[in-house]
This record gives sequence, structure tokens and C-alpha cells, in this order.
Amino acid sequence: MMNPITNIKPSNMKNTEHTPFEEDFNGWITGTKRFPTVTTVGEAGTSKEIPFVLYAITIHLSQLKLMRSGLKFKGIKLQDFKKYYGLKGKDCRLCYTELEQIKQDVWELLELN
Repeated sequence: MMNPITNIKPSNMKNTEHTPFEEDFNGWITGTKRFPTVTTVGEAGTSKEIPFVLYAITIHLSQLKLMRSGLKFKGIKLQDFKKYYGLKGKDCRLCYTELEQIKQDVWELLELN
């Protein structure tokens, strides 16, 4: 079993702080928190299960990309993403870049590259 993460956060955050995302990710890795399974269907009907954490980050990245272009979502604000992931960017563009880096770090941790 993998060790829980301790360093998936923007570089300008203190190491002692844990974001809600980190707590969820650590809970998922250690098995103390349960998340739904996400299955994708590819060519010829083949299916593959992907970690919910990556699914959520991907959805949030697409929402931030749309917000970056001016689209607003009911019930979703930039502040929600900043609070959950510990993002420090001042606008959607900067937060999008930070979240992309977090996604890459998660991919590397899960050895999915």
C-alpha cells in the first residue's frame, strides 16, 4: 500500500497545513474514506477503472477552463476551488495552472504516467 501524500500542494503553502483535498486523498489512499468508482469505456467496449481523485481534478480543471473564459456556474465559485485545493492564484488562469500541476503530481504519485 502507498504512503499518504504530504507534498501535493502549491509551493507557496506551508508544509504543516493540509488542504481538504489532501485529507481526502490521504483518506482514499489509506482506506479510511470511500469514494465512488469511475469506469471509462474505450474502443471496442473495453472498460477501465480510474481513481475518483483524478476524475474530480479533471472535472474541476474543465470547469476552471470555462470560468477562465467568462462562463459562470451556479453554486460554484473560484473561492471554492481555492479553498479545497489550497490554490493561491488571484484569478482562474493562475488557479488553473496550479491545479494542472497538482494533477500531474497525483499522476506521478499513482504511477499512471
